[in-house]
Amino acid sequence: MWLIANLAIIHQILPFVMVSFFGISSVINQDVRAFGFISGLLISLSCISLVSKLANISNLVDATNMNLCYSFSLLGNQYLSNIPLNSASLTYTFGYLLYPLITYGLVKSNIFTIVLFSLLCFGDLVYSLIVLKCTSPLGIFLASFLGLCCGLLWGLGVDTTNNSLLYFTGIQQKNTCKYIKNQTYQCRLAKIK
Repeated sequence: MWLIANLAIIHQILPFVMVSFFGISSVINQDVRAFGFISGLLISLSCISLVSKLANISNLVDATNMNLCYSFSLLGNQYLSNIPLNSASLTYTFGYLLYPLITYGLVKSNIFTIVLFSLLCFGDLVYSLIVLKCTSPLGIFLASFLGLCCGLLWGLGVDTTNNSLLYFTGIQQKNTCKYIKNQTYQCRLAKIK
């Protein structure tokens, strides 16, 4: 039970940690990349929530975990979304980061990012479906699919308007190093007196 409670906390705060990471990295690097990411995330989650409410998707499988499944509510029992927004935010982030990797041919050099987000999305799917029983397979599929599509589309939109707001837009030629083969180096050591 202790493990499930700790995984539930991690599951709930993971989207906040991701947004905080991008925000803090943007402040440290003195750029506005996080603005493009966060604004797209908020618009996407609003649209996904609206679609789930309009489609009247009811996906709560086990009412005993209701507080863990739907941690955000507006007024009493009116929840923001009928589908898991954690899954949507994870797959949105994955799609937003995946778009420039594919577009600019950076998949091989960023394979760790792809594997990490694939594992996070799969772990979220398993945890939501099997452990918490928060959602039906339709709910998790819809949240993941809409989040991924919104992330890819937002990445495309940012790329066409101002690609300097994208993450992983490539490495400038002046920032690369060349490995020289078949060259001998000579080092001189001086005594310090």
